[in-house]
Amino acid sequence: MLFDLGVKKKKSDFFNYENQYLQVTGNLYKEKLIAIVGIRRIGKSSLMSVIYHELKDPKVWIDGRRIQDTREFIMYLEDLASQVSLSYKAFKGLSSVGLGPVTLSFKFQKELEDIDDMIKDHAFVFIDEIQSIKGIDKMLAYLYDHTQRITFVVAGSEIGVVDEVLGGKGGAMSGRLYLNVDMKPLSRESAREFLVRGFAEAGKDIPSYEINDALTKLGTLPGWLTYYGNLRLREKHSLAIRRVIKDGKVIVSEEIDHFLSSRRNRKRYLRILRILSSGKKEWQEIYNLLKLKDKKVPKSRVSEFLSVLQGFGFVSKIDSFYQLSDPMLNQFLSSAKK
Repeated sequence: MLFDLGVKKKKSDFFNYENQYLQVTGNLYKEKLIAIVGIRRIGKSSLMSVIYHELKDPKVWIDGRRIQDTREFIMYLEDLASQVSLSYKAFKGLSSVGLGPVTLSFKFQKELEDIDDMIKDHAFVFIDEIQSIKGIDKMLAYLYDHTQRITFVVAGSEIGVVDEVLGGKGGAMSGRLYLNVDMKPLSRESAREFLVRGFAEAGKDIPSYEINDALTKLGTLPGWLTYYGNLRLREKHSLAIRRVIKDGKVIVSEEIDHFLSSRRNRKRYLRILRILSSGKKEWQEIYNLLKLKDKKVPKSRVSEFLSVLQGFGFVSKIDSFYQLSDPMLNQFLSSAKK
């Protein structure tokens, strides 16, 4: 169902993003690396999961939030190898070579070549939340260079980090080609269609004014609309809206705290977010408002701060205007001012 809260596995349960689906499926056997990028709660994991479950070839799914580093990553490669050949033996021998935070066996390259040779047609490695895996850029570069029949499909919420993992700033993956598949928020009309179709699928007749209210207060990100639709099937509209906003504010506050925890200029980032919580603004207005409380902030740094916030999916830019990407950020920051 469209309003199921888990990651989707069937295409019939995955709404819209047909172009992105075709981009990925049409290039699975052509590209070495496919990157699905977009802000949080837009449906990247579901898009990847639908495609993963359609494939009959050997494949593995890696959730970057569940593994600590590339040592555990190797275990998934062994799982892929066991699908390719029942006689495959796990990596052994530890005369080692350093590769970022993980130390790999000198036998690793030979073992990897054996896996690649055993693949009759093609195999796939899906990595969700790739930016969460420490040292993944070096590991991915190594695998990219030493395999011929494996395609890597990756996704990440933090667009800037994904870009860095895949070759920005002269990183390990620099110079290696990949297909970029960008996911944007639904238009208001598409978001309305999503809610109407989801309620029809569940046999629920919901008045249009409730749908309009939900779109106004929750925006068009599939994640929040799915949560609202799921709740609305069981309780009144006002209660469902209140619950989504309450839970949503907790989630985004944790995300902001996590982002700010490693930032030297956390107060400036937070001030910019609060400035944008009152509505979209052009660069000069943001700088002027920031300058009122922070007279020492250089102009060049303001552009840098905005770029970082865009990279992490908190801020988006349309024409010359900057705005918060997620309406739930507005809800949280507005209430935090009180």
